[in-house]
Amino acid sequence: MGVLLVALCIETFGVLHSASPLTEMRKLGLPADDFPVAFAAAPIDQARMRPLGNLGGLLWVDGQRVVADAGLVSDLTVVDVTKLRAGERAVVGKLVGLKSVRPLIEAGVIRTYWHLESTVCLEAVTEKDGVWEGRYSGSHVYFTNSKNVGKFAFFVRVERDGTVAVVGR
Repeated sequence: MGVLLVALCIETFGVLHSASPLTEMRKLGLPADDFPVAFAAAPIDQARMRPLGNLGGLLWVDGQRVVADAGLVSDLTVVDVTKLRAGERAVVGKLVGLKSVRPLIEAGVIRTYWHLESTVCLEAVTEKDGVWEGRYSGSHVYFTNSKNVGKFAFFVRVERDGTVAVVGR
């Protein structure tokens, strides 16, 4: 008889394409590729800029472009964790004033789905010598000729200087 291992989650949350930066950009008629690959950081001027969707003020509309709030993060590079191989590492950017990586996941900067949605499980958190690490897993729904469910697993590491890196597992 085999043993069934189940990951217990400290926190579970969903990430929906319908609430993504891409969907919000298209609603506003902003130029957008299939998925943004990066967001430049810029100072936010609330008098002339507006938040993009319901993303906690992380991303803002500045004319015809979307920028990340430089008071929260540095320039950001989107990392697709569904494609990361075990041990592969990619740097996302730096946390400046942001205290959690969850908004990066919810905004698709740490991307956890291809087409529709994902369910993300935070399995464990460690903090040592000013370095934070979260262990995540989950699944995402996508379609080819039929409905598929893919799995992913990764670590997010935030260094003392705020650098955020994602490592496949």
